[in-house]
Amino acid sequence: MKQLFLKIIASLCALCMLAGCADAAPSPDAGSGAACSSGPQNAAYEPGREDAAYAPGREDAMFGPEDAAAASLRIVSGLRNNISWGCSSETGFYSLLGRSDGSVNICYLDYASRREIILCGSPDCLHNTESCTGWIAPGNGAAIPFVDGDHLYLAFLGNMHGLDDGVPPKIVRRDLNGQNETTLITFSSSETFLRPFVSDGAYLYFLKKSFQMGNSSALGTYELVQMDLKTGACALLGQWNEPHTLSLAGTDGKNLLVQDIGLSTGGGEDAATPHWAYTFYAVDPSTGESKTVWVWQTMEEISERGEGRVLGGKYYYYNSEDGTILQYDFEQGSLTTVAENVPELMTGTAGACFDCFADGNLFVQSGTGFYAAVSVETGGITELSLSYAEGEKEKPVRIVDIAGDHFVVTMGTREVMIPGFDYDGLPIESPSFEDTLALIAKEDYLANRANYIPLERYGQ
Repeated sequence: MKQLFLKIIASLCALCMLAGCADAAPSPDAGSGAACSSGPQNAAYEPGREDAAYAPGREDAMFGPEDAAAASLRIVSGLRNNISWGCSSETGFYSLLGRSDGSVNICYLDYASRREIILCGSPDCLHNTESCTGWIAPGNGAAIPFVDGDHLYLAFLGNMHGLDDGVPPKIVRRDLNGQNETTLITFSSSETFLRPFVSDGAYLYFLKKSFQMGNSSALGTYELVQMDLKTGACALLGQWNEPHTLSLAGTDGKNLLVQDIGLSTGGGEDAATPHWAYTFYAVDPSTGESKTVWVWQTMEEISERGEGRVLGGKYYYYNSEDGTILQYDFEQGSLTTVAENVPELMTGTAGACFDCFADGNLFVQSGTGFYAAVSVETGGITELSLSYAEGEKEKPVRIVDIAGDHFVVTMGTREVMIPGFDYDGLPIESPSFEDTLALIAKEDYLANRANYIPLERYGQ
C-alpha cells in the first residue's frame, strides 16, 4: 500500500511544481447559479425544483442505496461506467460495436428473445448511414450509453486528452428504439466529460474538465454541472482549478460526492511537509451548497485508504496489513469494519480491488483474479468459483449488469468480423473480439451453480 502512495506522489509531482506549492484545498464556488458558458443559451438554475418529475427507471441496488424510492440520486452510466460493455434497461442491454471505418453501431440485446440486434427497425438496412437508427458516424469519439426512464442517452466524452484537434463532448437523447435523436448540449472541443453520470430522473449531473488548447502545461478547470434532461439547459454547481484533481466519486442518494486530491500541510508528524490530501465534498443538488464530509491529511491515511471506492453510497477500502474491509458512512461520519480475514485482494487500483456493488454485496477481486462476494450487513465472505476456459487459462465469470432477478455475466470471448471500408472506399471486414454473455439467476451465481441462459450476440 505504501508503494501505491509513492506512485501517486511521483505521478503528481509535475503538477505540484506547476502550482508553485499551492495552499490547502479551496472550497468550490458552489451554488453560484452561473450558467454553462458553452452550448445553447441556458436557463438560470432554480433551487428547490419541487415540481421536477422523478422518473425512477430501474430501482435495483446496483447503482446505489437499496431503497431507491427513498434516495433519488443514482449513477446511470453503467456498472463500471464502461464504454464497451454498455448498460441495461428493464427489457434489454445496450452496447456499442465499433466498425473498422471508425463508425459505431448501437446494439440491443433483448432479454425476452435472448438475441442481440442492431438497434434498427429496417430489415434491409446495412447499418452504415445516417438513415439507420443504430449507426453513429465516425469522428464523434468515445461514448457511453445509458438509460434513464424512457430514453437512451449517448454521452460522447469529447477531448479526453486535451488535444488541439479534440472532439467536442455532447449528450444525445434518443427513444429506446433508437429513433428521434435530439442533441441536448454540445460543449467546446477544449473540454471533456468525466465519468460517472448521476441522475435524479429530471436532471443529469457530471464533472466537466476544460483544457487550454495549445498549451499542454496549462492547468485545467473542473466544473460540476447540472443538466436538464428535457431541454439540455445546464447550470454550474461548483468549480475547482488544478493542480487539484477532481472526480465525481458517486452519490449517497441525497448528495453528490466529489473527491478532491489537492495539496495540504496535513497534521501530526506530516504537519510541516506539503503533500497531497484527499477531501470528500457532499454537494446538495437542489441548492449547490457544498460541505466537507471527510478529509485524509496524513500520508499514512492516504496510503491506507487509497485503494477504495464509493459503492452503494458509502466508501469502502481494503487494509492489506490486517486483511479487513472498512466502510465510511458519509451521512453518519462513522468508520466501521465490514469484514475481517478477507483473502488477499488484487491491488494496484481501486477498480481492481473493488469490482462492483449489487444486492447488498461487495464484489471484490482476489489476488488470484477470481472474485468473492462480501455482505456489507453480515461481513460474510462467499468465494466465487464459476469460470470459463480461455486457451489454457481459467477466467472468472464476471458480472456485467443486472436484469431483474438475474445477473448478466461474461462467458468468454469470441472473434467477430467488423464491417467497414478501406482507403479506396471498398467494403472490408476486420477481425475483433468481444465478450460472450449469459444470464444467470443471482442465487445461482452466489452459490456457484453454473445454470446459464445463453445470450446470442449480434452476428453469432
